[in-house]
Amino acid sequence: MIGAVHDSPEPAAVAPSWLIAAVAAAATLAALIVLTADLGVTALGLRQGAAGAQRLVGINDAALGGATAVAPAAAALDHGSAEVAGIAQSLAGAVGALDRMNADLAALGSLLGAADSPLASALASVGNTGSSLQGAQAALGRTAAAVAQADAGVRSLGPLLEETAARAASLERKLRILRLIPVPGGP
Repeated sequence: MIGAVHDSPEPAAVAPSWLIAAVAAAATLAALIVLTADLGVTALGLRQGAAGAQRLVGINDAALGGATAVAPAAAALDHGSAEVAGIAQSLAGAVGALDRMNADLAALGSLLGAADSPLASALASVGNTGSSLQGAQAALGRTAAAVAQADAGVRSLGPLLEETAARAASLERKLRILRLIPVPGGP
């Protein structure tokens, strides 16, 4: 069928241009709203990231501050170790002085024990007659010698007691200093 005119159904209605413009404007508006919401979320995330970075800077500064405290703490420990060594030496000296004092006291005890017998003998002799007075004089002489020897022993203890008191005072000062030194890892 050449030249025949076809009867075709009516062509589809074309949407008016204002409808196309309205749909395009609505799509553009929806895209802007989505983009604005995305930008808001992104800005919030950036603010939270900046706040986290600030906290991290604070933590880093605190860690660096703690690191600077390590050297003084180590120096304090070194100084404290020297003090402890000094106290140990003082204690060793005090033990030696106490040993010497113990030996001197033992010698004094034996001297006083030796003086008891002559003193008892002297008292017994005094009760006797004049002829036994000479025997009492000899016993008193031995007693006087024993007492003089005991007195010398007591006098030799004086400096040792003063030395022990000085060492005790030194130990007390050092122990007070040690109480002031902080202990790392302590309360």
